[in-house]
Amino acid sequence: MEIHVETGRVSKHVKIAELIVRAIVTGEDDEEEEQIETRLQGRLENISGKFLDDIRYDVSYYDKDDKFLGLDRSGFLDDDEMEGGDQLPIDLEVDLPEDCVRCVFNVRAKRAGWIGRLL
Repeated sequence: MEIHVETGRVSKHVKIAELIVRAIVTGEDDEEEEQIETRLQGRLENISGKFLDDIRYDVSYYDKDDKFLGLDRSGFLDDDEMEGGDQLPIDLEVDLPEDCVRCVFNVRAKRAGWIGRLL
């Protein structure tokens, strides 16, 4: 699978350590039909040294003419906290549009307030 993944807007609190779009074959045994699942996988690193919460990420899709084709994003409760220095694995099922040639990965993260650090 040849899809270019680039970074878009990324919070100053995190660094994208690794990022790839990958096809995974599922249901390979005799009873199940083989299916291919497309996933965006990688790792975020908390470079702020502080506790982060409300971490959200998305991937936007574009065609060869740079036309926006849609996006997929992390779930409401997915991966929403990270201590200073921690790494957070990303594994997001993506639905690539047929004419997609480029993906842009965006990350939002906020430093936790004092109430967030207590919970």
